[in-house]
Amino acid sequence: MVLAMILCNLSVSGQIFTEDFESSTFPPVNWSLATQNTNETWSLDAKAAASGTNSAKVTYDERLAQQNETLLSPNIDLTSAVKPSLEFSFAMSYFWSVAPNNNYDFTVSIIDGTTTTVLWSEADAGAFNDYIWTKVTLDLTPFAGKNNLKLSFNYNGLDGANLSLDAIKIEETAVLSADKEELASVSFFPNPVKNILSFNTTSKVDEIIFYNVAGKEILKSNTSKNQIDISKFSKGVYLLKVASKNKTETYKIIKE
Repeated sequence: MVLAMILCNLSVSGQIFTEDFESSTFPPVNWSLATQNTNETWSLDAKAAASGTNSAKVTYDERLAQQNETLLSPNIDLTSAVKPSLEFSFAMSYFWSVAPNNNYDFTVSIIDGTTTTVLWSEADAGAFNDYIWTKVTLDLTPFAGKNNLKLSFNYNGLDGANLSLDAIKIEETAVLSADKEELASVSFFPNPVKNILSFNTTSKVDEIIFYNVAGKEILKSNTSKNQIDISKFSKGVYLLKVASKNKTETYKIIKE
């Protein structure tokens, strides 16, 4: 039986990048530090966390030495992302960073080659409680489709206070919608499928691209035949973007 799969307002979520500092290694693997103050810079804190048991922390230097401490992420690949978002939790002093004092700043940026774009600073958080974990979510859609990106978490100040960071993740959240009549032109079968996925179409299909739920491209097929071998795919849900006559339609299959 041919199963026509119609996808309407399907919200797809998947994790692209995550760091929760639960490893005893610091900085974490492939992370790096840019340090000004060798006495007090980013370090692992096993006493406080937004989730789990550990977090990253910069301790205020009581000797009143300048601190400009940056924690840099590994390269991040958003080439297959559609609507990625960054989430993290922070804890710091409002009293010493915003009002009545502005002695130190926490700035989150994204680095694209030689271009650094500031995404957020503590002043953007509005009023927050001293040293209470606060979750921040930022839209990274302008960076979708790019590769070799880095996140920068910077502490900069003199006579400031402590800063903690935890629960960093980038997720893909895309709402995919399509018209029912347009999607009826292509049908995939069997579904669920184990090895060979077949399809019928009433119009010429130029290309079919397979994505996992994290938004990563798995396979691109030029569809010279109406069958595609997906036997090497892991079990799970996959999205298929079908290109036909300058239109893109999206379908869902399940690999057994």
